[in-house]
Amino acid sequence: MHDRYTTVNQYSFIKRLAAFYEQIKDANTQASGGFLAPEAIELVSRIWDFIRVRMKGQTASNVSTDRQSVDEVQYHVDALMRLTEAIDKAHPIALFGIATFAFFEVCDGSFGEWQCHLNGARSLLDFHCRNKADLDRLSHELTGLNEIVAHLVWFDTMGAIIRGSNGLIFDDWHRETLSEEFFANVGCPVDTFHLFVTLAKAGNHINTLDLSFEALDQLLLRAEPGSSDMTLVENAWRCTAAIAIISRIGDAGSLSRRKALSTAVDQACRVIAIMPPTSGIYIHLAATAYLAGMHATHPRQCEIVRAYWRHCRASDFPRYPDGQAKCEAKWRAEGLA
Repeated sequence: MHDRYTTVNQYSFIKRLAAFYEQIKDANTQASGGFLAPEAIELVSRIWDFIRVRMKGQTASNVSTDRQSVDEVQYHVDALMRLTEAIDKAHPIALFGIATFAFFEVCDGSFGEWQCHLNGARSLLDFHCRNKADLDRLSHELTGLNEIVAHLVWFDTMGAIIRGSNGLIFDDWHRETLSEEFFANVGCPVDTFHLFVTLAKAGNHINTLDLSFEALDQLLLRAEPGSSDMTLVENAWRCTAAIAIISRIGDAGSLSRRKALSTAVDQACRVIAIMPPTSGIYIHLAATAYLAGMHATHPRQCEIVRAYWRHCRASDFPRYPDGQAKCEAKWRAEGLA
């Protein structure tokens, strides 16, 4: 039987979404005649029901699994239908629904392949906002919209890094929604995130020498072992950046490149291995674990990454089943598992 653990951040985004829905409903009730269209209120209600049933399904033990599945599917379909109606009418409240489905896609879906909901969100945003000032004005009407957009652009950037793809869905002004508090919550240094953005936007115009220096700089900026959990996660993000860079530059057959990549993977695995699963920030090591796993060269590295995915699945809210599946497939192909 797996040990189960809870984390501070485990439900943070979904709890924030639920809080936004409650605030929106309360504000609409208090407004004279309401300020939201009936279909928007219906969407808020259906999405809230979907979240409630989905989260309850993770912990309920007195209801059959089949019954849980039927209920989840029904609420999922109802919420999706209302979301489609809101999108058809270009109502900005649909962004909250898109963010909700994006969150569950990140947790349950093909790891890193989150573009579908993000493209939909970008199209809807374009209808209402052409710049940050427009978004700020809309955020005064819809509580929490800036924070929703911040999570979407984070998913966009990290998805591109995980996939190793070129180009981003959102623009630089969308990324202005990312606050110091957001970066603190995920443990990512601001300079490392900007490096992720640069790498994702580089396309075929990669300056190999400059990026080599950037990768070296990230590794040199790591704090000493024995640091706090937050500092360890910052180290993990810096290792992630180094792996992402080294894996994209140089000759794949180069011995020096393979050694540098293996060293970066070793450093990432060291952080993963010593970070306690009970830490509130443990869940934010997923991108690190994935890139380390996909570029592992030794069974020891594979086992550390495998243990990370195992802890994620054993949590009160299981996550990232596809992350391990993709790593395991790569290891089998290379004779590491």
